[in-house]
Amino acid sequence: MPNKVPRRVNSSKGGRTKLRAPTSKKRRAAGLPKDMKKLLTTISVLAVLLLTITTLGLAAQDSATTQVSWTVNANQSLHISSNGAGSSKSVESTYSLPEPGNADLKRGYIKEKNAIELVATSNVAYEVQVKAENSILGRVNGYKKPVSDLSIKGKGSFKQISSDKPVTIASGQPGEHKFGVDYKVQYDKDEYVEGDYVAHLEYTITVA
Repeated sequence: MPNKVPRRVNSSKGGRTKLRAPTSKKRRAAGLPKDMKKLLTTISVLAVLLLTITTLGLAAQDSATTQVSWTVNANQSLHISSNGAGSSKSVESTYSLPEPGNADLKRGYIKEKNAIELVATSNVAYEVQVKAENSILGRVNGYKKPVSDLSIKGKGSFKQISSDKPVTIASGQPGEHKFGVDYKVQYDKDEYVEGDYVAHLEYTITVA
């Protein structure tokens, strides 16, 4: 590209001649258009916002909470204290119903307190349930005494026994627990027939 020769300009003062350099295209373009300035400003703002959002996202990741859970395997046993310690989760017991006297028939029931004593051992919260294995307690001369005439009380109130599903008679926290079991037998003096009546019961310890 040929070199540009400076133009000679006459000055009105003292008749001196001044040399004026040619105007550069870069100098003429030094001032950016307004639209370009707005575009650059917008880009700068977006860059700052993006950096802020990224920083907040990293901070949120740093403050995340980790939850750890585990399961405790139940270790349980149930036995009748008079039979000594055992490792089974269930125990069977046979209860022969007492013969009621006139006072019992008049009252309508017989109670036997602490008929047996159960020992429940568990490392987790537990429940002790009982279920009858026979639906009737006995049959004499056509009379059938239903198992529902028997109620059992552990740590709580008396519960009517069923052969269909177990009922809960005790519950508690981990540890070893001894408690007596009371029996209550209902009698109807107008229907009762003397005979031998027996309840076959199964006690089971489960997780509450």
